[in-house]
Amino acid sequence: MPGWDLHRYADRVNFGRSYPKIHQKMDWPYKILGKDHRKYFHDPLSAAAIAKRYYPEDPNAVRAAYLHILLDQLCTENPEFKKSLKKFVLLDKRSRRRKKKTAPLSAVEKRFLKDLENLAEIERLSRMLRDY
Repeated sequence: MPGWDLHRYADRVNFGRSYPKIHQKMDWPYKILGKDHRKYFHDPLSAAAIAKRYYPEDPNAVRAAYLHILLDQLCTENPEFKKSLKKFVLLDKRSRRRKKKTAPLSAVEKRFLKDLENLAEIERLSRMLRDY
């Protein structure tokens, strides 16, 4: 059974953002029922209702809920598929952590980058004048 990390990763890949409330609400019976939790909230009508409840203006929310159901089925039927997806999730986590670790630019660095852009623009204009 895929975890929330895998569901959120699939959302980001397919829709550009994740929908954590959908996955949380669809899977909450897991705490009580274990794998049998899929008897509840894992049908298209319930999934769409949950999606509309928490993301009413987002048309991709319903698709994300349907993807949740599909991903659960695929990972249950094919454990190798689930293992492959988990590797992609780990790679995604690492790359997202690296992006967060990069410190914001200081004022001096921002000015330096701006000066480089201005210098490149001057060089481009001077080449245009030479060619003219």
